Amino acid sequence: MGVLDKFKDLKETFSGKQKTDEEKKQEEIKTVAKEIEGEYKEAIDEQGRRQAIEKVAKIINERITDPNERRIIDETLKDFLNELKEHTEIPVNEVAPNLVKVAIQSEEQDPKPILEATAEVAGNETLVKIIEKEEIPLEHKNILVEGISDEQKKEKALKEIKSEEETQKEKEDIAKLKQIYEDCKNIPDAELASIIKNMELNRNNEEIENKIFHIVAKKIVQNYNEFSGIMWYTASKIIPIEEMYAGNIEEFAQEEFEKEKEEQKEKKKTGILKLKKQEVNQENKGKNQQKDGNAGFSKEKLSEELEKQLIDMIVNRYQEVGDWQIPNSQRMKNRSEKEIQRFIKGIETAQGKSLTKMQEKTIRAKMSGIIIDDTQVRKFQDIVIEEPQEKRNAICNLGIEMASKDNKLYNTIMMAKQQGVLDKLVAMPKEYRDQCLSIISQALDKELAQFLKNSEEKGKNNKGDKQNLER
Repeated sequence: MGVLDKFKDLKETFSGKQKTDEEKKQEEIKTVAKEIEGEYKEAIDEQGRRQAIEKVAKIINERITDPNERRIIDETLKDFLNELKEHTEIPVNEVAPNLVKVAIQSEEQDPKPILEATAEVAGNETLVKIIEKEEIPLEHKNILVEGISDEQKKEKALKEIKSEEETQKEKEDIAKLKQIYEDCKNIPDAELASIIKNMELNRNNEEIENKIFHIVAKKIVQNYNEFSGIMWYTASKIIPIEEMYAGNIEEFAQEEFEKEKEEQKEKKKTGILKLKKQEVNQENKGKNQQKDGNAGFSKEKLSEELEKQLIDMIVNRYQEVGDWQIPNSQRMKNRSEKEIQRFIKGIETAQGKSLTKMQEKTIRAKMSGIIIDDTQVRKFQDIVIEEPQEKRNAICNLGIEMASKDNKLYNTIMMAKQQGVLDKLVAMPKEYRDQCLSIISQALDKELAQFLKNSEEKGKNNKGDKQNLER
């Protein structure tokens, strides 16, 4: 410090006007802000507004990172940006997106301080735009979103970030699953189940679900070929048995089996696979076992075992809770009569006793996709147990329909009962009742036809009225 500076400081001390450190900082902030404003105006004249905005973002970043000025600005970034916004012609809201990008791209500094300062100074609309439009890391978007004061805009931005986070995680998960698929032969079953469980995957994502099915299918084929069977308990930790069944895991497994065969052929052709005598004997032994049905993968064997696992699960749940919890899937609905009979026989074998007629009818109905309340079915079963077989079967069929969750038949019968229609029909002689039912049926057909016709005409008229209004 020169003699004149010392004299000046001494004079200010005596006069009580010596500036505090904070005042000095604020003065220097104003000075730097004015200098940047000058550079901004010069850039506008020479390059135009858009280029000037890009340039000033770089200049701001350079001044912030300048060792000689960081001591001033580091702790007062918000004040500095606010000075630019309030007391210069620099459009901080327009500069903010570029400033954020420059700060993030800089290898010399942590971008967090300038992001926090930008979040406090920039307007809500600007921050929302940066979050929604700019390709910047999510961790930085999470800093910026805290500066949005409008709750609705903030909620919208948070949803955008959450959606992006989920999308990013799904991409990362898919990449991990691809690697797991490549390595799964070397991963023990229990460890494989644990890895996939801990990934907390979005199973509603079709691509993720497809990858999981391929991983499990590949493991199934490997286990069949190496150990003559699979660990169903462990496999079901990854994909529940009913989901394996609904998703046709056999098709995936057959695809993996064919793929493995092709890979082995290719290795033999290129000479990569050199089998020793012992290995050749082992391979031949495996082939013989496959012929005998004792080892090796086959789609048919997998289907049989999967169905048995599914049946065991259904029977165990029935014994626990008293309901026939038949998985509702398209595959279950599409079973042939022969397959249905085999399934029912499997249930009887698994529980060690025959099904009652009511139980069989309930299971058949559920297999076809009808949602039934088992407690209502059991009530019907108890009521009709002593009835003759023909009457019992008719009542059981009616009971199953009435127990359906949509309640249409139940509500219709109850309405007819409440209106006294059922009681009047019951009180009639059989021949007259038959005639009345025939008349009612014909009348209903006519009334329904007229109702549909009226509805159609009404729809046309409404459409015509709408078109007239539009004209």
